[in-house]
Amino acid sequence: MALSTLRSVLDPLKHHEADFYVSSADDVLMLRLEHVTVDLEAFMETAISAQTIGDMREADDLYRGDFLIEDLYEEWARPVRDEARVVFLGMLRNWADISQALEPTNAAHLRLRILELDPWDEDAHMALIRAWEEAGRHGEARRARKRYEDSMAQIGIAPRLN
Repeated sequence: MALSTLRSVLDPLKHHEADFYVSSADDVLMLRLEHVTVDLEAFMETAISAQTIGDMREADDLYRGDFLIEDLYEEWARPVRDEARVVFLGMLRNWADISQALEPTNAAHLRLRILELDPWDEDAHMALIRAWEEAGRHGEARRARKRYEDSMAQIGIAPRLN
């Protein structure tokens, strides 16, 4: 019954043979990846190969947040969730670094996104402070420094002085 439901979801108009999207053999179901797009795989491929800001925007559009966040405590999902998050954060860092010279305000917003996902990323804090300073937004830079100091205090790390 579940297999039939799955097949009708993937091919509601029955354009293909039954095993086009999902095949079964010896009580094992196999998703036929050559016929479906898996959003996580599309994101990972795009983010890992991203070289330009346009590529990074495309990867950003594909990122849907943490993988299977509704199954947060399922151990089998954790490695994939962690890997996707690391790839996403790395892509955001690269994008922010590229944007820093061209668009310091955009770089600052990208650093804020990094800190939403990892509030203890010291390099992101320091780069955010610099980005706001370079953009001439000294109030934002001061607030960013205070947020940095508070975050480091939470984990018992002395903030950098520069």
